[in-house]
Amino acid sequence: MLCIEAVLSLSPDFSQSNTNTKDFAINARKWLRNEFGDNLVSAVLHLDEKTPHIHAHIVPMTDDARLSARELFNKSTLPDYQKSYLNQMKTIETKI
Repeated sequence: MLCIEAVLSLSPDFSQSNTNTKDFAINARKWLRNEFGDNLVSAVLHLDEKTPHIHAHIVPMTDDARLSARELFNKSTLPDYQKSYLNQMKTIETKI
């Protein structure tokens, strides 16, 4: 596997203004960069549905330079990603 695709979004209630969408996009990209660094290939904001969302592409490269989706995305790492994403998104909820 050369690349993993991820979709990031928030609840439809949150994304009712352009300001919210901008804050979401900035913070989601910040989270992706913090979690995946140079392994993040792209992060594109999509406004084609009711809820804005980001499609991200990540190369699953390990610290020892191996390509391993299984090592980076598994039943123990995914909950950690979800929690850290939630914590990042909470910072924009408190602005509103």
